[in-house]
Amino acid sequence: MTKITQEKFDELVESEVEKFINDWSMNEDDYEELINETHPEIDIFQMTYQAGDVLRAVDPIAFRCGIADEECPDHEIDEERDRVIEHLQDYYEVEN
Repeated sequence: MTKITQEKFDELVESEVEKFINDWSMNEDDYEELINETHPEIDIFQMTYQAGDVLRAVDPIAFRCGIADEECPDHEIDEERDRVIEHLQDYYEVEN
């Protein structure tokens, strides 16, 4: 087992948690796809549009706010942090 300082251990934990959050985060195309999968197409006269395309074009602020609402929930971040700490404790010993 490798000995490290508490500061270094905390940095390792936060680095792994940041990776988790970044992997969890949704980009604009993913969000548009989610909207398209969960909302019906929109018909205007003889044309059919995907709901995600419409929201992005008609109200880009609401579209971006929707992406922000899809951020990783705090409880999932806390669970991941606990998992990472437990895992890292198998490899590192914090010096006192």
